[in-house]
Amino acid sequence: MTSNLLVGLTFLNTRPHAQAKVLTDLLVEKGGEVLEFSTIAISEPDSLIKGQMIREMGILERDDWVVFTSANGIEVTAEQFTRANDKASLLALEGLRRCKIAVIGKKTKLCALSHGLNVDYISDVANSEAFAESFREYLNRVRYIDKADQSPIKVLLLRGKIASSHLPQGLTVPWITLVSLPVYDLRMPVHSSEEISGLGRFLQICEEKVVDFAQAKSHLHHHKIDMMIFTSSQAVKNFIRIIEEGDLCLKDNWKGLLSKIPVAVIGPETATTVEELGLCLEIVAEETSIEALVDTIVDYYGSSVA
Repeated sequence: MTSNLLVGLTFLNTRPHAQAKVLTDLLVEKGGEVLEFSTIAISEPDSLIKGQMIREMGILERDDWVVFTSANGIEVTAEQFTRANDKASLLALEGLRRCKIAVIGKKTKLCALSHGLNVDYISDVANSEAFAESFREYLNRVRYIDKADQSPIKVLLLRGKIASSHLPQGLTVPWITLVSLPVYDLRMPVHSSEEISGLGRFLQICEEKVVDFAQAKSHLHHHKIDMMIFTSSQAVKNFIRIIEEGDLCLKDNWKGLLSKIPVAVIGPETATTVEELGLCLEIVAEETSIEALVDTIVDYYGSSVA
């Protein structure tokens, strides 16, 4: 049965703490075991950026566009304005619900819908450069239909502070008025020394014995990671940084050992980062969703035992 194809395998889930459950549940449903160790933490925008968001969103019209590249951007934006009671914030929220919305990925679309936002354009392309090209071509077509005066189309890009420059560059054309704002930041999460030491032992790159961390993860039968999962480039970079900066007794050949553990990712940019850092890239999900990633992982192990 396909539901048991992951039995006996342990996966490292590096998603932010608040988002890890979906991936964990799907892997467990297929028979796998999961070690959750977040390498990303999401922080809200500062007061200056929030003020810019309020101003830009408050003047959005029906034919204007807002682009979200991930569910993180929607969650942070919605959280900022749904909990506020001041008039400016309420006007900003009204503007967001009045304009047109473009997103990358089905998960981002579902997140938008859950917050009462109508999605007018969706792309399953995780590559920023490819999305910019396809979205630009779409706007170029519709502007001749919807905008009789041929005035520039306003596009408000709301995304993370650490993001590729390909998307804004691809949307920089004379007939698009682009405003790009970093509505959230990805930072390093705080882990205890026991957790970091435990991670090293699970990866089998550390000489230290696990005590507290292993007991805390006693539901895991196999204290060895069979596959690491990353859903962003920054998650990969933070993962390496946590290991290198942690107070660990690393084996001399720890990099070589780490490079033998298969890695699964979402998106070509994350894949590139994995390869640049010398890790063993095995899976790149074609669709930008956790469900598609897990399906690809199941197919990978299913084909290996077929």
